[in-house]
Amino acid sequence: TMIPPAEPGDIRVAAIQHEDFASGRLRQLSEQAAAGRPDFLVWPEGAASVSDLDTATIAGLSRLAQNWNTHLVAGAFAASSPISRDRPEDCALVFDPEGEYLGRHTKQHLVPLMEKTIWGGGYARRPARDVFATRHGIAGVQICFDENFTDLSRQQTGLGAEFFLVPSYDPAAWGDMERLQHASLLPLRAVESRRWFVRASSSGPSEAIDPAGRRSASLPMNRDGILTASITARRNRPPYHRFGWLLPYVCLAAASILIGIRCRSIWCRT
Repeated sequence: TMIPPAEPGDIRVAAIQHEDFASGRLRQLSEQAAAGRPDFLVWPEGAASVSDLDTATIAGLSRLAQNWNTHLVAGAFAASSPISRDRPEDCALVFDPEGEYLGRHTKQHLVPLMEKTIWGGGYARRPARDVFATRHGIAGVQICFDENFTDLSRQQTGLGAEFFLVPSYDPAAWGDMERLQHASLLPLRAVESRRWFVRASSSGPSEAIDPAGRRSASLPMNRDGILTASITARRNRPPYHRFGWLLPYVCLAAASILIGIRCRSIWCRT
């Protein structure tokens, strides 16, 4: 291969794989993961289900991050969004080890007919593309369906993201094939970005993907667990994100011009 494998780094990430968020098992797994002193602890999408993103909600998660002495990336579902109180919001709340709230990433790519409607309804969405400055580098956060698209990782890398943490909801009810298909897109984002990605999936597969698109660590599907990975912050901006993503549009424009020239030539002869 043209891309050499990436060596493990010194940033320790723990990702929780668990689906029944109301059972208390998420807290138990998080306590267990925190005992290993990770630099980041990542929950699946929607792990914290709250009525509102109010002060009490933020304070409770802040205390957990402080008690566990880690950056907490908490996938959260809020029934009432600060953007629009009559709409829910799917987001990830980010805290540092001192419990400081660094902000939230709101899911950008909503699932058609499930999270958004043809007429523009559904979940609230912010236009902001946020990254989060931490003591270990600048983290980019994406949520589940976000990883299916190239634009967000490209834009966040342009904002300085040096690695990516991805809360995801992949329920066991989907079946294995759907979840494996979904997970197969994450290595593409890693190769495009030349960045590490760590994904916390509700029922799997949770995995760490190196900048060469290789799975450096993964958990079996359909069981609880803690994924641990050591990753590196990378600062170089890859050629794909600079100009490579424009290639399909250039090819489309060139093909259109050539077709136009050919049609004109045929028309002139007739």
